[in-house]
Amino acid sequence: DTSKICVGHIERFNPAVEKAKEDFANSSSRCEFFRYSSRPKQINDVGVWKDLGVHDVDLMIHFMGMPSSVVCHAVMDNDIDISFHANFGFSDGKSAAVNVSWLSTAKRREIQMYGLDGEANIDLLKQKISCLSEHQQSSKPDNHFSPTVSQSKMIYDMARAEPLRREIEHFLRVLKGEEEPLISLEHAQLVELIVSKSYQSFQLGKRIEI
Repeated sequence: DTSKICVGHIERFNPAVEKAKEDFANSSSRCEFFRYSSRPKQINDVGVWKDLGVHDVDLMIHFMGMPSSVVCHAVMDNDIDISFHANFGFSDGKSAAVNVSWLSTAKRREIQMYGLDGEANIDLLKQKISCLSEHQQSSKPDNHFSPTVSQSKMIYDMARAEPLRREIEHFLRVLKGEEEPLISLEHAQLVELIVSKSYQSFQLGKRIEI
């Protein structure tokens, strides 16, 4: 079979995502994803979880692996979810939260990563990463009850690139046989499984295993 498939998880082609995967994903114990916008008038057949949530579920697997459980809450409008919030647990003790909503008047696409060494904010719209780390030291050699905390902040400004254009250029190279698809069909099926399990958790009103 010579068929080629391009899975449309466009954020994988965002330079900020590539930098976050390379420098921060392995040291993060919790990730929080935020994707907010106003409700698009042209979409009336699916809710916000299937429209927007799939992109952050993809990134969650990309950064952290496959979760083991999920519990969800949602705001509904005529049987359509317009705000959806999923909390995921992982077998290694890590956790993640994915928050998507059509109730916002401002567009927001951010990821917050937390680790023992600090935290990182990934702004997918601005393609910028801000890192904050803390260093704790005792104020006096003989005083262990009055520590001082120093903070350091670093900002990564990357060369901006249009993710959609990069995605299309990648698929053209796939069609020419120059590259393998960045996202496999099997990975896309895992994303759909998590989306389905999340809806099931919301309907049952409890945490379920994935």
